[in-house]
Amino acid sequence: MMSATRFKLFAWMCSVLIFNANAEVAFGQDLSIQPLPTNLTEALQQLQTLDRGPTRQRLLGPAEFGDEFPDNPLVSLQSCRAAADYAAKMDGRALVVIIDNKPGYERYEASWPRWKEHQLGNASECFAGVVAALAVQDGLLEFDEPVAKTITEWADDSKRSEITIRQLLTLTSGIEPGDADFTSTYKKAIQAKSINDPGSTFTYGSHAFQVFGELICRKLAAKNGKYVGMGYVNYLDERVFKPLQIDIGFWRKTEDDEADVALGAFLDAVGFAKFGVLLCNGGTWEGNELIKKELLQEVFKGTVANPQYGMGFWLMSQETDIEVSAETRMIMPSLGRTKIEGLYAAVGHGRQRLYLIPNEKVVIVRLSDPKIGLFRDETFFRNLVVERANL
Repeated sequence: MMSATRFKLFAWMCSVLIFNANAEVAFGQDLSIQPLPTNLTEALQQLQTLDRGPTRQRLLGPAEFGDEFPDNPLVSLQSCRAAADYAAKMDGRALVVIIDNKPGYERYEASWPRWKEHQLGNASECFAGVVAALAVQDGLLEFDEPVAKTITEWADDSKRSEITIRQLLTLTSGIEPGDADFTSTYKKAIQAKSINDPGSTFTYGSHAFQVFGELICRKLAAKNGKYVGMGYVNYLDERVFKPLQIDIGFWRKTEDDEADVALGAFLDAVGFAKFGVLLCNGGTWEGNELIKKELLQEVFKGTVANPQYGMGFWLMSQETDIEVSAETRMIMPSLGRTKIEGLYAAVGHGRQRLYLIPNEKVVIVRLSDPKIGLFRDETFFRNLVVERANL
């Protein structure tokens, strides 16, 4: 016999599971992959798999959504499943495909609920160019104004005084890059020395994004009369995330309580995909222009130093090969001989991906274990794209 206390606990656990099951029905999930528990031990095991910790238990099968697949010449339901199978084998956790502003396909692996926020790593930098475009739109700055106009510590330096905001965000500023997988405080990033002439060389790292975080905070302080260390994130939230109803799951701070611009974002897969839809639509969301199209286009322009990189996005349809460090080569996405016109990507350690194909109105989010990086973009797209004759 089960005691009254144990029975109440068991009943409560079952209600939690039933609630989650009902929520999954609303999103089209097949309940056959998760039978309801028949005793307390099973209930505890099932609840374990629904936690928000790092567990990778395989008690549940993958959750798949994709009942009504929009017509599209690039991808199909079958090709999405093939790509999802490959992504999962490479320790993927979530895959979302949006087609022409409509849900296309979603898959979530065991122990990774649909609503769970995920570390984006270096893919966090993709928000910086959009913040810059919005700041231009709001009259806070210009793309080609000197950084030293705001970061006055650079004004007396012969090289750093010439660096523009555009060069900062396209990683062609010439300053010491900093680590790709570790961010310093704004103060330390500002102290980075010039090692190359501005505009001459592409060097991947986090310092430039941290300098930009401080620049935005100072611009906002000049407007609002108060400096806020998380001003960059607050601005992004107010101007983009709230209109799109995206919840910031978490945003990591530096030791000085400032936003980690380069690595700090945590979003769920659907929220990240919504951001991609905004960009694919040229800055328009549900008929409302949030970002002027001509300003957003500046984010996706490469440079002479690196035609394959804009402001926080890799321009994957560009064929130019550039010389980069081994560490940067590990981060860069690669399609090999696969060619997809107008493909952009935000990338992060562990092969986090936001792919944008505006020509086809396709947005793809792929999230995975940040400690593992076996995933290959070329193989993924060879599975995803229907017409493979030209790949």
